[in-house]
Amino acid sequence: MKRVSPNEVVIFGAAGHAKVAADILMLSGYKVIAFIGKKGERGKILGVAVLEETGPAAAKLLADKNMDYFVAIGDNRIREKVTARLQKLLKRKPVNAVHPDAVISQYTEIGTGNFINCGVKINAGARIGNSVCINTSATVDHDCVFEDFSHLGPGAHLAGRVRVGRYASVWTGAVVIPKIFIGRDAVVGAGACVIRNVKTGDLVAGVPAKSIANKK
Repeated sequence: MKRVSPNEVVIFGAAGHAKVAADILMLSGYKVIAFIGKKGERGKILGVAVLEETGPAAAKLLADKNMDYFVAIGDNRIREKVTARLQKLLKRKPVNAVHPDAVISQYTEIGTGNFINCGVKINAGARIGNSVCINTSATVDHDCVFEDFSHLGPGAHLAGRVRVGRYASVWTGAVVIPKIFIGRDAVVGAGACVIRNVKTGDLVAGVPAKSIANKK
């Protein structure tokens, strides 16, 4: 079997998020050789074949322990589940998909498997965990922390020293003032202005943001 070369990558996921991740990886010098989709998902994305995860072609790729991969799944918990399975199987961590136009301080710590799109700006002292999604034109000011499998939507803005908990999502156009903690599994609605800490599992929305539901 032909082995995957060092500049080749396989993307797990076959929806819109996977398409954007593929574009970023291609711009970063990778050759995307396949998308791995769910059972029944076939066809092509950006001219690259989509393979069923249970099919023989996907099995051949997974047999290569040198394969670089990226998990392009928007749902935070499903992304964690797939990433954990692949790390156990392949004995290696996913690559980062960082758009060449993102502006990231040299004093930022970044883990693995992260998605950082075009127009993103991340300032000094920020810490980005593993498998975090930071979308188009979002900004992350100094000393912010993203715990693993969290999400920042397009055009959202975090002031300094904000902490985004594991599985938490801050959606499109939201604004968060300094030193706020967004709790584990919390969701900040689109366009919200967050001026108080957000509890675990809380869904907040509005200006200023208020709790409208809690799933815990």
